[in-house]
Amino acid sequence: MPLLLIGFYNPFSIVTNEANEFDTIITEWNNVIEDVASKDSNACYVSVEDLFDSNEELVYHTDFFHPNAKGYEKMTERILAAMEQCGMEKKINKAIGFEE
Repeated sequence: MPLLLIGFYNPFSIVTNEANEFDTIITEWNNVIEDVASKDSNACYVSVEDLFDSNEELVYHTDFFHPNAKGYEKMTERILAAMEQCGMEKKINKAIGFEE
């Protein structure tokens, strides 16, 4: 079955300008997730960490933790592009027995 793996982002990165432990942890987790996905032909990794490095594009909700509508829209665009690049539609069709 096809698997879409979406990476993490650090919501605390906009609270402080200093690099912090969370940045390192999130990057390490994302590297492991991407590595696992690269070893499975049915998996597709989607990086979103860079979308939330700042709030210059106003992607955070007023709580400065969760994405707002614009943040989710940017994530959706990234996910759709990754799915196309990974050939997810073909993999899903194959998994459900709908092959052209």
